[in-house]
Parts: sequence; structure tokens; C-alpha cells
Amino acid sequence: MKKILIIIFIAVVLGMGAYSYYRGGMFSTEILKLEISGPETAKIGDEIEYTVNYKNDGNFTLQKAKLVFELPENSLTEDGKRMFTQSLKDIAPGTSEFVKFKGRLLGKEGDLKIAKATLTYVPENITAPYETNVDFTTKIDASSIVLKYDLLATAEQDRSLQYFISYSSGVNYPLENLSIKIDPTPGFDFVSSEPKSLDNLEWKIDTLNKNQGGKIDISGKVSAKVGENLTFLASLGKWISGDFVVIKQVSANVQIVPPTSPPEILPLSSSTTPDQIPQSLD
Repeated sequence: MKKILIIIFIAVVLGMGAYSYYRGGMFSTEILKLEISGPETAKIGDEIEYTVNYKNDGNFTLQKAKLVFELPENSLTEDGKRMFTQSLKDIAPGTSEFVKFKGRLLGKEGDLKIAKATLTYVPENITAPYETNVDFTTKIDASSIVLKYDLLATAEQDRSLQYFISYSSGVNYPLENLSIKIDPTPGFDFVSSEPKSLDNLEWKIDTLNKNQGGKIDISGKVSAKVGENLTFLASLGKWISGDFVVIKQVSANVQIVPPTSPPEILPLSSSTTPDQIPQSLD
């Protein structure tokens, strides 16, 4: 009798396993349609609204559904969060729903910003979990940030050179923790700047509101040889979690020409008392 009971028990277990395998084999992840819709292009600082649509095209109810949505890297939100997790109701056959998420894109022109969504669920009468993934790309095609050089196209060898970096914002959102950074320029020896920089390479900017801006005045001496070019590169960006995210970048070239007068003596340094508060452009 015991042997018969054991055989029946084994048969039941095997039967349930086979049924589950059969059900799982019938199920396809393609029955869950998941997509993200949003703008294909955007400006820096624009508030973007993404819509995540999902639909059950199968005959199985999808249980324990959970949606994870990730805004593009370095996006700005009011609470600083970039990833959102939301539990969903069971998704019955034929059910179609959507969820919306908002954020502001940050990056430079031409950057591709990718939003991602993952929906995990367990089909009815199947113990194994499934997941469906999708992403959506928005290109930053325009910038309302202005960053430019004001300098001559030529400079004399062994002479002083002064130039300006101007910046302003047309973004309808306050930008915080900004800096302007310049790359070291071989052939140009930094002497002074206004506002002053601690390392001669980075200038902190207070909160930059729409229609605000300012400029940096940099002086130095040309040490490059006649016929060479000085290549200047400046970047305006925002510090996020220890990373410098470039928002705008500009470069300029200056050709070195022979001096037209005897060498001049420049001071090794100068002191300035800068005002780092951006000035209104109104």
C-alpha cells in the first residue's frame, strides 16, 4: 500500500511539473507590449515627459507586476531621483495602461539621452518570473546656453595676451553648481584672471537663472613660436555626484606672429577681487 501511495505521489508531482512546463512553454514574453514615448529631440534644461505604455496581448493574467523606469543619465528632478519603481495591479488579458514620468535633460548639443523601462511579472499559474525591457532615445539638438571667446585671431610672440570668456543662460530653469573650466594651453602662460581662480583652470558660478550671465577676463603671456597656433578650449558644466557634466563647450585658435616691438616685462601675478555673482542681461 505504501508503495502505491509513493507512486501516486510521484506521479502527481511529475504531472504538476509537466503542466507547469507546458504552461511555461505556451507563454511568450512577446504577449506583453511595452514601449516608451516622448520627444525625439529636446533643448538643454527642457522638462521632458515620458509615457510608458504596456498592454497584455495574451490569455494569461500577469501578476506581481512591477515597473522600473530610469531617466537618462544626469537628468534633473525636483527630488534628485533618477530611478522610479512602481508596483502595478495585475494585468488582465487585453488590459492596456500607461504611466508618466518627468525630468529635465542635461548634456551638450548632439548628446543622445536614453530612458529605460523594465516591467517584471509572473504569468498566472506559472511560478517563474519574466521581464520585458525597452528604451527610448532623445537627442539634444539645441542649446540656449551661450559660451564664447572674445579674443584676436593673432597674437605676437613673447607678448601679453588678454581674452574673455562670456556666458549666459536662456534656460527657463535655475542651473546650480556650475563651473567654467579651461584646458591648459601649451604656449600660453597664465598670469591672472578676474574673477580669480584657485587653480587657474576652473571658475565657480553661482546659480545661473534665465537671462543671466557674466564673463571671465584672463591675461597671460605667449611663449609659443612664430607660426604656431594656440588652441583654447572652455567648457561650462554642472557638478553631479562628483562628475563634471559638460553642458556647453567652445574652442578658439590664435596664430602666433612675430613681435613688432621689444619684449615687455609682465608681472608674475596680480591680485583681483572678483564678484562671482552672474549679472543680469536685462
